[in-house]
Amino acid sequence: MQRTIHIDLPMICGTIKLGAGVSKHNENLILTVASESAAERAGLQPGDIVNTFNGKDLSAEWNLPRVLSECTESQVAVLNITRPLAAVEDNDLKEQPTRLLSVKLKLSANKKTGLKLLGSRVLEITPGSPAETAGLLPGDVTLAADGIPLTPEYTLKQVIEKRVMAEWTTILLIRRQCEPGQEQDGMSDAGSAVSGISGTSIMSESATSRSTLR
Repeated sequence: MQRTIHIDLPMICGTIKLGAGVSKHNENLILTVASESAAERAGLQPGDIVNTFNGKDLSAEWNLPRVLSECTESQVAVLNITRPLAAVEDNDLKEQPTRLLSVKLKLSANKKTGLKLLGSRVLEITPGSPAETAGLLPGDVTLAADGIPLTPEYTLKQVIEKRVMAEWTTILLIRRQCEPGQEQDGMSDAGSAVSGISGTSIMSESATSRSTLR
C-alpha cells in the first residue's frame, strides 16, 4: 500500500532530526520510530519503506540516511512510502483478502533464524537465512507453531529458544495477503490456528535445493 506523507524535519545542532531507525540491510526501511519525534508526528510506522524524498527516488546508494545528511536546513519534506501488511492498520487489514499457508522452518542451534518480528508479523527477512529458505516474506502473520497457537504469552521466539536439539524443523501456520488473482482462503484464522498445519505448503523446489546445499 503506497502513501504520501508530509513530514516537518527540524534542523537541530546542524543535523536533521527524523527520529527513526532504519534496517542495516535496507536503509530505506523504517524499523523504529521514536516517541514525539518528527517521524511519529508525520505518521511513519515501523515497516514503512521510503520510496522517494521530495520526488527523488531512493536506492541502496542514495538512501534515506544519506539524503537527510545532505539537508542544510529545516524543511517540510514529501515522502512516498510503501506500507506492507506488517504495519497496516487493523481497519485496512480487514479489507485485505488473505490466505493460510504452512511453512517448514528448518533451524539449527548454531544459526540464527534471520527473522525479525513486529508482534506476530514478519517485519524483515535476512538474505540467505533459514527464514528466507523457508519462503517466509515480510508481512506474513505467524499464527501457530507445530499445532500450538501463538499468543503474547507463547511467542515464536520462545518456541525457538526452548529447543535443545542440534537441528529441527518447526511447522508454522501463517496468514499472507493475497496477490492479485489469488483466491482468499475460506478457513477462519481461529480454526486454522488450532489445527496448526492447515493451508498450502510454500516450500518450493528451489527453496528445498537451497536448504540441502547449506
